[in-house]
Amino acid sequence: LRGELLVLVHPTNTDLRLRGPVVRLQTSPPTYLFAVTPAISAIEQIDALNVELRDFPIGDPIFDFLLHLQTQRKAREAAEAARQEFEWENQVSKLLHKITLTTQYETDSRRVYNSVLTEICHTLGLEVGHVFIPTREDPSVFESSKIWVLPQTACGEAFQNQSESLRFRPGMGLIGAALQSRRTIIVRDVKQCEIFIRSSPLLNQDGVL
Repeated sequence: LRGELLVLVHPTNTDLRLRGPVVRLQTSPPTYLFAVTPAISAIEQIDALNVELRDFPIGDPIFDFLLHLQTQRKAREAAEAARQEFEWENQVSKLLHKITLTTQYETDSRRVYNSVLTEICHTLGLEVGHVFIPTREDPSVFESSKIWVLPQTACGEAFQNQSESLRFRPGMGLIGAALQSRRTIIVRDVKQCEIFIRSSPLLNQDGVL
């Protein structure tokens, strides 16, 4: 440009394409204005460039390409979510079928509890399972059945001992909340669950489960 060398450098992406003419402003030293389009092959690259889709002009081929990639990714995520949902429903259906068979042909209640608990833990991939049953003197109060699926560890034994010493009324603790609401309650992290009152034996020295 009039005998001067113009070098265009980007800190994270040197593959930039010039769009339109270069305009030189009458300043000293001279200043150049120009528009560029980064060469992008993945939607994640726009994060590294610190740009957003709205920064691209409508009709820009890169913009259309990014929208195509974004649509493809959302379609894959939706398909994966649908697959996981179908897989879960299939597992639950099989589990309910097995539980139904168990309760039909078994007469001893403790064997039923044990078989159902084992089947649930195996199907859902749970390491710990415990059955609480109504007390004889007050059916609204639940106590430990001493039926467990539990790894033989020191913290597991402490958790078992604490659990078997407690009784739960509707509204008391996580079990009481389930009794009161009559619905399944799923807790992703018992450390963050204020109504789970039995988490202390499961914590290691660093306070991590």
